[in-house]
Amino acid sequence: MNTIDPRKHAGVRKPLVGIRAVSRMLLRSVDASCPEARLIVAMIAQAMEDCASKVYVDQLQAERFMRSWRLEVWATAVGLDPGFVREVAIKTQYLSPTEPVTHALRPKASNNRANTQEKHQSRRADA
Repeated sequence: MNTIDPRKHAGVRKPLVGIRAVSRMLLRSVDASCPEARLIVAMIAQAMEDCASKVYVDQLQAERFMRSWRLEVWATAVGLDPGFVREVAIKTQYLSPTEPVTHALRPKASNNRANTQEKHQSRRADA
């Protein structure tokens, strides 16, 4: 009987290192050791942890944050290189190395809107 190795299965990502270790490593790389810097590093670490979340919406939002300009703003605010942060997230398997396939968070209701608009217009014409 063959078993599927979770590291080779594309849908399953289990991080190699705990998030506390990653957070401590990032804190050592920060320029200033003030409470605000610790808060920003904690926020970045939480985004990394959410990338491996089982909740799809949380995972999608965290991956968007990790790949967007917002990470660059927050990381440079405390003296971290955003590329380094992304590389750490990828090597510890919190973030997938490829761009995820994103689906809309909400179902599109354009057909429903068109149908309701037609109903309202037909009621106005009758009156």
